[in-house]
Amino acid sequence: MDNYVLIQENDFQKARRKINEARKNGKAVIFSSNDDELNRKILEKENVDCLLINLAGRKDSRVRQNIKLCNKNKLKMTFISKEKQDTYNLKSLGLVLGMPTWMTKEI
Repeated sequence: MDNYVLIQENDFQKARRKINEARKNGKAVIFSSNDDELNRKILEKENVDCLLINLAGRKDSRVRQNIKLCNKNKLKMTFISKEKQDTYNLKSLGLVLGMPTWMTKEI
């Protein structure tokens, strides 16, 4: 039996209900949405263990911004890819984008 639940939702109230239900069942919550405002609201108002941010297809510089936010709040961050990536290359990418060394040790 899995001890986590992945919640992908575009409506705050539905997401809140699913998060509360998962918490009652003692499961860790992984949340993902393509709506940046909903992601922000969920992080501010709900208790989630992991936030997945899909950056595929985006051409802006959000990765650096997210690295800075995670570093400021002492949060762990990692890269997830569909293709198998070399750990050395992922750590190098993280350092180039501004990840502190304590964060790249987790990759």
